[in-house]
Amino acid sequence: MILIEKVLLLKKVHFLGSVPPDILAWVAESAQEESIHEDELIFEKGSEAETTYVIIEGSVQEYNGKKSLRTLVAGECFGLLSLLDEGTRSASAKAVTDCKLLRVEQAVFRQILLKHPKAMSALLSVLSKRIRGQIALSK
Repeated sequence: MILIEKVLLLKKVHFLGSVPPDILAWVAESAQEESIHEDELIFEKGSEAETTYVIIEGSVQEYNGKKSLRTLVAGECFGLLSLLDEGTRSASAKAVTDCKLLRVEQAVFRQILLKHPKAMSALLSVLSKRIRGQIALSK
């Protein structure tokens, strides 16, 4: 994937929509592509949360134990809680199909969030909706 394709993919991520293209290019330069096979574990609940992922192609399932939390597709981002704290993963993630992912280190995204309040606000909105959805599912 060339740099401009990475930038366009990042621009589609909801909370990055307000970030200027030159900053997204900086993120794209540091991002690494990963190929993941169907049913391969991407990360496990309780592991260090140091990266966030954007799906280039394929689909990924987040789950807690045997309970499926959600299935994500190309253009969606997961592992977002790692952007807010130094904690561990709150859920596991595995590839539902063969996938290509863009992996971005926590420190890179944090710099964006600190410099672009609109991106931070949009991220908090995304996380709030997910938390509300999980609360609704648990009732």
